[in-house]
Amino acid sequence: RTGDTRSQAIALVCIAALYSDAKDERSAVRYLKQALETHGSDRALSLSVHNNFGTSLAALGRNSEAVEQFGRALTLARQMNSSSLESQVLRNIVRAQLADGELDAAARTAREALDAARRAGGGE
Repeated sequence: RTGDTRSQAIALVCIAALYSDAKDERSAVRYLKQALETHGSDRALSLSVHNNFGTSLAALGRNSEAVEQFGRALTLARQMNSSSLESQVLRNIVRAQLADGELDAAARTAREALDAARRAGGGE
């Protein structure tokens, strides 16, 4: 049942968060992958998983993979018409781009994040 897989995915995300808090990002990534495989039909949950997945990958220094995951989260935030979520995800992309030395890309993304934050401040 859909509710069961959603609950399982949420539990996997919570386990991943515990590993991430313990600085065991490899284990966090493993559980986040399982969460995506378990239940991918809930946009809000998928956005959260992709964003957390990106954060864990960035912590492992896998910044280009992190940007890919953040990009998936960004697509979902835009589909949900959520400027506040869009701004948060864009900030994560900026951090990963900076860590990879992608200064021009980070500057462009930072401008997008600022635009999204301004839209969010005015209501969605």
